[in-house]
Amino acid sequence: MKNIFNTIKEQFQLHIEYDTLDGNLEEHIKKVNQQIKRRDLLEYLAIIFVFTTFSYQLFCGVNSTYQYVGLILILTSCFVVAYVLFKNKSRNQDELYTLPFKSYLEKQKSFLENQIKLLDNVLYWYLGLPTIGLFLIQIDGSSLGQNKIIYLTFVFIFFLGIVWINKRAARSLEPYLNKINTSLDELEEDEID
Repeated sequence: MKNIFNTIKEQFQLHIEYDTLDGNLEEHIKKVNQQIKRRDLLEYLAIIFVFTTFSYQLFCGVNSTYQYVGLILILTSCFVVAYVLFKNKSRNQDELYTLPFKSYLEKQKSFLENQIKLLDNVLYWYLGLPTIGLFLIQIDGSSLGQNKIIYLTFVFIFFLGIVWINKRAARSLEPYLNKINTSLDELEEDEID
């Protein structure tokens, strides 16, 4: 009888590693969400600054069609970046905490995967239009002098730095995503058992 009881007890035991499922994971998720909100706030402030600066330049006078097109591209990029950030922000964060744990982890997984994708593709949605716009403003239909080449080189290096920083940020989110995946796998294994 004792052997039967021990066998049944082993079969119905949960095999969840609670060190990955406890508040520690939730604290990490909250920390990541706060960092993303802070990053988005800084991006919105940068958008306001860039939009104000280049709008002023547009309305104060444009010397050529190249400058006009470049300024329009930069201003358009402000709207594109704001839209992408708004579309991909975490919504109803408080509502997530009322979900069952598995659903909560699945939502956070989806959110982190989306953030990693955004950070990895920053060159296309974030830097593409402003890069072309700045190059058009500097080219301005005239010859490329030494000062313009130096300026464009610094802009190019600056944008490469932004790409590198965002790729590094995407890699920093992967451990959290791996913890969530591990927790989800453990929950699914226990549901099967």
